[in-house]
Amino acid sequence: MIIRLAHSSSYRSERFIQKYYPVICNKELGNIRITNNNIEINNDIVLRNKMEKCIKRYIVKKRELKSKYTSKIDLTEFNSIYNFNNNEFKSNNDLNNKVRETIIKKILNNEIPEEYYMLSYRWTRMRNNINDYINKLLEKDTERSRYYFTIKTISCELKAGRTYNYDYKINIKYYLNKDSETEINKDFKIEFKFGASCVNECPQFASPMKPSQYFKNNINYEEWHYDNVLPLIVEKANSIMPEIIKPEKQTYLKTIHSNKVECMQDFKKLYDKNTDFNKSVKKIDKEKIKEFLESQDLTENMDIEKLTKYLLKSQESKYYMCYHNNTFYIDKVSDDNFKITKVYNIIAPNIICMTESGYSLEVKLRWKNGNSIQFPAFQIKRKIPLKSSLVEICETNDIKRSSSMNKPEILRLLDSKKIIY
Repeated sequence: MIIRLAHSSSYRSERFIQKYYPVICNKELGNIRITNNNIEINNDIVLRNKMEKCIKRYIVKKRELKSKYTSKIDLTEFNSIYNFNNNEFKSNNDLNNKVRETIIKKILNNEIPEEYYMLSYRWTRMRNNINDYINKLLEKDTERSRYYFTIKTISCELKAGRTYNYDYKINIKYYLNKDSETEINKDFKIEFKFGASCVNECPQFASPMKPSQYFKNNINYEEWHYDNVLPLIVEKANSIMPEIIKPEKQTYLKTIHSNKVECMQDFKKLYDKNTDFNKSVKKIDKEKIKEFLESQDLTENMDIEKLTKYLLKSQESKYYMCYHNNTFYIDKVSDDNFKITKVYNIIAPNIICMTESGYSLEVKLRWKNGNSIQFPAFQIKRKIPLKSSLVEICETNDIKRSSSMNKPEILRLLDSKKIIY
């Protein structure tokens, strides 16, 4: 719900909007008194000019709508839209993402009451932006302008989790030409990425489990970790809580690949609550991952064929739904970006790989739930040069760019020119 200021407006009007936006939200306007000529709020603002009278009418209308429809809406669900852009606390990432994914699914399935759109500009904007993304999706897939197809129905299923490598299966039934009677029925695999306008800006695009399966010559990271790292963690834990014991090896190796490892729960609780233990384990984790990667000759002992096969399968026919600054972007990555040709460097905790397209990948060895505590895995993303290097690439290739361009904008410019970086 946005009040847009046309032309020049008084400082007082701007202060009013900043202070009391949005009207329909968890927070009420407070002590508001509306008369024929003025608006008084908490006795500290009196509005008189034409713009402020528009604001007055806006407030009156929204309060009437709220009074009429409040009994018909789920306030918790309604107010969830105000948390869509919330990215303040990293610890709430999973919860925030579930809220975002649910909002997108419900809008696509037409499960949001029309009252939400009447009462909130944010809901209206979100629906419009999602509909625009669907049009872009069909444009990219059919290589035709949106004016050449007519959408009949859209349905969406959430598919997130370890079983799937994408977040949504979106089914679209459409006619390719407006005069056509032939209905096309197609499913799309969609992965949602918050806070990025393209895949290159994402922290990762794949996270394969059980990293040892991608090593050759019987190299086993989990077993190496149990023998060389866990004793140091146990020793540190015992200095704080002597009753904590080292788990049995067979149980540990069998169960370590999950978010909640029963035999490691005492360590995880201590990791979460004790600052000294947490810092010590993070230091041990950093040093020992470096030691492992540098001692295994992974330029020769990385199973790049198997990792390539995983990447191609996980990214097959997948489109990305990237969201940044209230806008949805569509992205799709070429298969050549996943075909690894060699490992050419180790920069702990990353294994640096070259792909068939000429791009580099960072394959990071990490633990998903507590450093060196639970769930070892790889985190894979494009290796992107620094902004200064990207600027040099533009100059080398005689590509004109604005000096105000940020890094993502330069990346999109280079991609549009098909420049390898």
